Amino acid sequence: MIFNYFRKIDWALLAVTIVLVYIQVYLELEIPGYMANITTIMTTGGTGQDVLDEGVWMMGCALGSLISAVIVGLITAYIGTNMGKAMRKRQFENVETFSSAEINKFSIYSLITRSTNDVNQVQMAFIIGLMVMIRAPMMAVMALMKISTKNIGWVEVTLIALLVMIACIAVIIWFTFPRFKKIQWMNDDVNRITKEGLSGIRVIHAYNAEGYQEAKFSAANNKLTDTHVSVTRAMAFLAPTIMTVMSMLSLGIYWMGAIIISNAPTLQDRLTDFSDMIVFSSYAMQVIAAFMMLIIVFIVLPRALVSARRIDEVV
Repeated sequence: MIFNYFRKIDWALLAVTIVLVYIQVYLELEIPGYMANITTIMTTGGTGQDVLDEGVWMMGCALGSLISAVIVGLITAYIGTNMGKAMRKRQFENVETFSSAEINKFSIYSLITRSTNDVNQVQMAFIIGLMVMIRAPMMAVMALMKISTKNIGWVEVTLIALLVMIACIAVIIWFTFPRFKKIQWMNDDVNRITKEGLSGIRVIHAYNAEGYQEAKFSAANNKLTDTHVSVTRAMAFLAPTIMTVMSMLSLGIYWMGAIIISNAPTLQDRLTDFSDMIVFSSYAMQVIAAFMMLIIVFIVLPRALVSARRIDEVV
């Protein structure tokens, strides 16, 4: 549905975004390799110039990744803003052709919410989520390909951590999605009652109905607030869960690494295993960090999906 609002230039910019995200991920995954080289140089008696050479390449990768991320952010903001503009324009044009029955079906208050708040929800989710949704799976696949040649125990620990994260996110989305749908309809009710109070203020004063109108608004407002609180409480479990998974993953990697290093037959093998452990830990943390960024998307995605459906009903 979202891609129906894309222009040709938006499709071209989307392709550029995918390429830039790939470059960003590739450069970020090269950094642990240079870290391993520096560790090897320092443990084998290398010179300071050797360390400096590797450090320069590592800084170059970090700078290139930063530049790519900035460009991607600018492109996604441009695409998202134009998409929101197209959504509002198409809704306005369609509403002008509505019959009286169709206007009454949606109500004026609902149409206002759909062309403002709902569009903003979809636009924000797109801008935030585009880079993350491309980056996270790309980072996971490329990082797992790099670490798959290492000790299988480390790979298993990383996969278990990912499965736990995915399961937690799925449960929370399952719980919150219906409530996000209710929130949008509750917003319509609050807007409707507010407009009634403003447009009919003379009648309300004439019949001394201020108390009734205030009670009516308070009921709708409290209902909306309670739903928001229940959703926020559910989302609050995400961050500590992910942090716990990251901590346990680091502990598991270093625990298994200590066993592997202690069982190595020679000093050179121990140094190699130690370097591999450092590199693997960096790759594993990058995979988890990529999925942590998905948390932000999953916070706004359910509400954005509901808003997209509401917009689609109008257009």
